[in-house]
Amino acid sequence: MTQDTSQQKTKSFVHRIPNPVGRPFKIKSASELWEKFVAYCDDVENNPWQVKTGSNSIAGDNGRQSNTMRQEVRVMQRAYTLYGFCAFCGIVQKWADFKRGNMKRKGFEPVIMQIENVVASQQLDGALIHQFDSNIVARLNGLADKHIQEVTGKDGEEFKFPKLSIDDINELKDINGF
Repeated sequence: MTQDTSQQKTKSFVHRIPNPVGRPFKIKSASELWEKFVAYCDDVENNPWQVKTGSNSIAGDNGRQSNTMRQEVRVMQRAYTLYGFCAFCGIVQKWADFKRGNMKRKGFEPVIMQIENVVASQQLDGALIHQFDSNIVARLNGLADKHIQEVTGKDGEEFKFPKLSIDDINELKDINGF
């Protein structure tokens, strides 16, 4: 029995199953990532927080009382955040994990860096005009006042630790109850 070599073999069932290792990228290109970021920024700008407050006052004038109620709506700007962007896009991992997994993909590095720059810039601008809490913005952006404390000897010389003998150490143990 001879086989016709011109006929292609049909692939087995296993070859038709999608690869279970890894999952396809949710965001397929760098331009799609940027478009989603622009849509997120538009959403933040077009949907500010609204804080409603109300007050009630009773006043009397010439024997007449009046009751007034006042309601105010204060519109507050929302900050761009990488957490919010991930939630908006359906990225189910932290931004740092998303970044680590996509930095090597073609064209993603400059888009990721630009997204981080725009988010930080908007947050810092908002903190500078007291729209956003400056302490939270500093934490989100890794900004901190760092104080380095150095121990120096007399007149700024290098501090020299005293050398202790075994008797000195035992005496200190007795004094401190060790």
